[in-house]
Amino acid sequence: MTTVSDLVLSDDSAFAKVLSKATVVKAVVDKARARLNVDVRDLLMQAWRTRSALREAARETLDTPGLVRKVTLKTFAVPWQHSMDLDVRLSGKHIATVTVGVVVELEVTALIAVVQSGRLTAIEGGTYKASGSGTVQDRPLLGRSVSMDLRYEFPLGEGISLI
Repeated sequence: MTTVSDLVLSDDSAFAKVLSKATVVKAVVDKARARLNVDVRDLLMQAWRTRSALREAARETLDTPGLVRKVTLKTFAVPWQHSMDLDVRLSGKHIATVTVGVVVELEVTALIAVVQSGRLTAIEGGTYKASGSGTVQDRPLLGRSVSMDLRYEFPLGEGISLI
């Protein structure tokens, strides 16, 4: 199988001939720096909210035997988009260029804490929602979403006390 990466980034590609390794490394570092530009205070607040949600679930399940609460710990989205210009010809004569686009977003629930009887009893995840849409000349044409369940679960035996 040949990938786009193989075509564009192979050692003998035009890109590789023009770009030095130092340029590539700098681009990677710059991209990583931009992605990691997260305020540590935001991380602390997120951790505090997660802790609070877990403790609340622990109290609720301790007060109500048999009750199970699930607390989402980590979700993320993976966006992808692509557009292309299509030339429309009639009898060999160019009459228009039409821009067609596709946008896909995958929403992943990666980590869920399962709480029962005041204890963390399992970690699970693996639910996905894929949404896709198409455009013509930047006008929405169609859209669809599907959910996928590739669930996994890691039981934690008797569990870990949260209170």
